[in-house]
Amino acid sequence: MTLPVEQLSAPTIDLCSSPLPVCTNSSSTITPSKNSANNNICPPYEYKINWVPPQGRRRRQRTVFTQSNVQQLDSVFMHNQYPDIELRETLAAQMGVPESRIQVWFKNRRTRARTAHRQQLKLSESSSSH
Repeated sequence: MTLPVEQLSAPTIDLCSSPLPVCTNSSSTITPSKNSANNNICPPYEYKINWVPPQGRRRRQRTVFTQSNVQQLDSVFMHNQYPDIELRETLAAQMGVPESRIQVWFKNRRTRARTAHRQQLKLSESSSSH
């Protein structure tokens, strides 16, 4: 049986008021270390730190364009790789997505076209050199 993380509880330790020296490792586990004052080894206690990530902004959900949207965007891209704000806003309104998503789509599409062009040049150079 597994419990949700919220229901798991581990003893916590206040590091500032702890009478024992502690050492930490990368797994967020604190274990008492050798007491350098009298060379006694502390009891083998292990404390888990309950780390909760800060409540920041949630990530934006990925935009998925339909096949007809992609065809429309590709059609515009064939005529104009750098559409102005008015055209991007018109496309965004038609597709029901923010204009910024359209802008990013064109940026990514230009990168893909450039990469494909470079690959094509490499292939033509390698085939002509043999």
